[in-house]
Amino acid sequence: MYGLPVKIIRKTYVLTKLTNKSATFGDRDDLSGAAYVERLRDHLLTIDAQDIQYFDLKQLAEIQARYRNRVRVMVHHYRRWRADYEREQDRIEKVYRAYEGIFVRRQLADCWQLYLTVNRDYHELRRVYLANLRQPPHRRAVS
Repeated sequence: MYGLPVKIIRKTYVLTKLTNKSATFGDRDDLSGAAYVERLRDHLLTIDAQDIQYFDLKQLAEIQARYRNRVRVMVHHYRRWRADYEREQDRIEKVYRAYEGIFVRRQLADCWQLYLTVNRDYHELRRVYLANLRQPPHRRAVS
């Protein structure tokens, strides 16, 4: 499962854990996890329209839905923390709940940025796929 942790690279949040070592676009051995994921993402975004299939788009839509669900869960978790924090009367307990709130807020921000990245990629690939479908059949790439 490719969950958190998430790390910032050039203001883009990317997953830092990938286990697929059989990349077809270059060597993985010289790259760290984050650099590999960034390179993989750049590769996916540069795929020609001829290579994008319906099932690729469907898979990306499922990934988008999964991350949307994670954001909803994190928003619910944050709201629950906030309500508990406001109800707390003990000063010492309130200090540590504030620390917990910092972490929850960071996780929510990371999930949100990851969702935005997946959403942007989905819409970009969808745009390219639909543009390819609008081409006359003899101009479409054979796959």
